[in-house]
Order: sequence, then C-alpha cells, then structure tokens
Amino acid sequence: MDQELLGALEERWNALAETVRTLKGENQALRERVREREEQLARVGEVTAKLKHKVEGLQQDRNQTMGRIEGLLSRFEDHD
Repeated sequence: MDQELLGALEERWNALAETVRTLKGENQALRERVREREEQLARVGEVTAKLKHKVEGLQQDRNQTMGRIEGLLSRFEDHD
C-alpha cells in the first residue's frame, strides 16, 4: 500500500513537473512576443515623431506660401 501511494505521488509529481516545464516554455514565448511588440511600438513611435515633424514643416511652408500669395494679391489690388 505504501508502495502504491509512493507510485501515485511520484506520478503526480512528474505530471506537475511537466506542467511547470510547459508553463515556463509558454511564459518564455509570451515574453518574446511582448519584447517584439515593444520593439514595434518603439519603431512606430519613431516614425510618428518623424511624420509629425515633417507635417509641422509642411504647415509652416504652406503658411509662408499663403502669406506670399496674399502679399502679391494685395499688390495687384493696389494697382487696380
């Protein structure tokens, strides 16, 4: 009887050890996915910052161009 209990305990222990190994593997895979996602987010953040800077430059160029056009139009209107 003690031998049976010991055998059952050993089987249970082995099953738990296998579960722990499986969970450790899954945990490692999830950590890798999180790391990859964090890298992707960092790249997206960099691209977003570059695009924002470019948009700001284009808006400034547009405003300068509109100012020049308005200046030219006012000159033509003054000559009429």
